[in-house]
Amino acid sequence: MHTTTLTYEDLLDAIARLMQPGGKFSVMLPREEFQVFQELAESEGYYPHELLHVHRTASDYPFRKVGIFGDGPKEMEPEILILQDMDHEYTGDMAKLLYPYYLYL
Repeated sequence: MHTTTLTYEDLLDAIARLMQPGGKFSVMLPREEFQVFQELAESEGYYPHELLHVHRTASDYPFRKVGIFGDGPKEMEPEILILQDMDHEYTGDMAKLLYPYYLYL
């Protein structure tokens, strides 16, 4: 479990109470825990509308998944973000993402 105080069930209950009709919510979790959360979310009628698989390097499995969920199933293609190249330097995509927050990359 990635959290010790907020269960996924409690999170989904809060989403059901607070989300506007047609609204969306996002989560980022370790790969295995994301699968557990996704199954629970789908049982409540929330489906991923966008998915991002985060890899440390191109040769690694994804270690995090980011999902934007909404009502009902939707066709989509997962995107991939690779954090570092084989020299452990940030990839162009990662540098572009971090640029607003760092003075030197």
